[in-house]
Amino acid sequence: MTDTTVAAASEHSLKAALIDVARAHGFERFAYLNLHTAKSFAVSNYQKEWQSLYFARSYMAIDPVVTAAKRFRRAFKWSADVERRRADDTIKEFYDSAAEFGIRSGLSIPIRTGFGQFAILTLA
Repeated sequence: MTDTTVAAASEHSLKAALIDVARAHGFERFAYLNLHTAKSFAVSNYQKEWQSLYFARSYMAIDPVVTAAKRFRRAFKWSADVERRRADDTIKEFYDSAAEFGIRSGLSIPIRTGFGQFAILTLA
C-alpha cells in the first residue's frame, strides 16, 4: 500500500491504483486521506457531493474513522450502525450524513508516510 501511494506520479494515477485496490478486495468506494501537518489532501471516488460536504462541515475533525486511525495506527473495520449506538449527537449526525451517500461500513488502514506523518486508506 505504501509503495502504491508513493509511486503514483499524479492524483489521477493514485486514484486509478486505489480503485483497483478497492475492487480487488470487494469494495466499491475508497478514500485516501493524507494527514500532513502542512498540507492535508484527499483522493477518493466517493460522490463529489459527499466530499464537498465533508470538507465544508470540517468533518475531518470529528470523523470517528480518522480519530480511531490516529489512536490505533493499525487496520480496523467499522460499521456506522454499530458505532452510532454509542455516539453523541454530533457523531450521529455525521453518520447520518455519510449514510445518505451510502457510506455505512468499511475497512480503514493507517499508512505511515514518513516524518511522523500518516495517511488513511478507507475502503467502503
